[in-house]
This record gives sequence, structure tokens and C-alpha cells, in this order.
Amino acid sequence: MPLPRLLELALHIVSQEEAQANQLTKTVTTITKKLKQQIHIRKNLDTPTTIFSDKGEGKIDEITIISTTPDITIKIVVDNYIVINNSWNELNEISKYITWASTIEDDNNYIISLTNINYTNTIEITAYGNTKIKTAIIKITKSS
Repeated sequence: MPLPRLLELALHIVSQEEAQANQLTKTVTTITKKLKQQIHIRKNLDTPTTIFSDKGEGKIDEITIISTTPDITIKIVVDNYIVINNSWNELNEISKYITWASTIEDDNNYIISLTNINYTNTIEITAYGNTKIKTAIIKITKSS
């Protein structure tokens, strides 16, 4: 094959790859526009209580729960499967080794923060224990 023909073929391949990359960027942008973020804040909850429940597809980006004592257990059921059922003390122990859960004790506030919990059909977050929840903040992303 003569050199000009090889060069022409190479340029054609490059232009096709660029066109595919542009199409991929447009697709990602379109998908991103269909997501909607929401923040739910609940205050002064006695336990046991359902902190949050939802139907449809979504993701808990972050949930932060501030309680008056460490005597709190968080149970999260995703699509009828228990994914978390742990006390503040249990989460405190494992949070040293993982990134999706953290706990803080600050001036008689016991804080649990959990991140990145995906659900397809349903989610329910419940708190149990001998405590009061001062504040629960739930940031979610929903498909619209």
C-alpha cells in the first residue's frame, strides 16, 4: 500500500475514534441530567423509628445520624435484604478500616455517617435503641 494511502487510512481511523468519543460524552451528559439530588432532614426522633424509606431506584449518597447516646442500632434494608444492622459501637470499631462508615463522639453527640448505598426497588433505614435522634440528614440521588 502506498504511503499516502496508509496516511489517509490512519486519519480516517483517528476521525472515527474522535467521533465515537464525542458520542460517548454526549451520552454521559444525557444520563447525568436525568439524576436528581434531594436532601431530607429529620429532627428530634424517638427510637425506634424509621428514619427514611423510599421506593424506586436511588442511592443514599450520605446519611448522618446524630444521637444523644451510643445506644443506637441502625438497620438498613435494601430491596428486602438487610445490608446493615449494626450499633454505634460496632460501627465505631470497623470504621477504622473502611471508608463507607464513620463514627464520631463529640460533646455528648454520637454521630454515624454512612455513604454510597444503592437501591433498585426499596430502602428502609430504621434506628433502634435507648436514645433520641437529634438530627438525621439524608442526601440521596434519584433517577428521574
